[in-house]
Amino acid sequence: MTRIQECFIENLKKERKKSGYSQERLAELIGCSPKYISALEIGKRFPSLDTLQKLIDVFNFEPYQLFREPSYHVKAVDIESIREFETFLAQDMPQYIKEAITRFLNQ
Repeated sequence: MTRIQECFIENLKKERKKSGYSQERLAELIGCSPKYISALEIGKRFPSLDTLQKLIDVFNFEPYQLFREPSYHVKAVDIESIREFETFLAQDMPQYIKEAITRFLNQ
């Protein structure tokens, strides 16, 4: 399996779960079977360009996001530091900053 396939698999699973979709629901949204989604997520199949476009549309993001390296994620220690900082500043922090931090932490 190539690294790009590994990235795709990891990002597909992450985005599906983050969106709250079961394999069955994602299959409905893109017009395929749940078995096909399962095959994608374990690397037995790789999607056509048409299917990739449907996934991109469902998740509402840029194509590269399905193939980027998972290493872009912030380390857990850094996230914990941000959470501590948020708690420290929470009393005086404008609402829009609180919302931005919350969105960042939930990625």
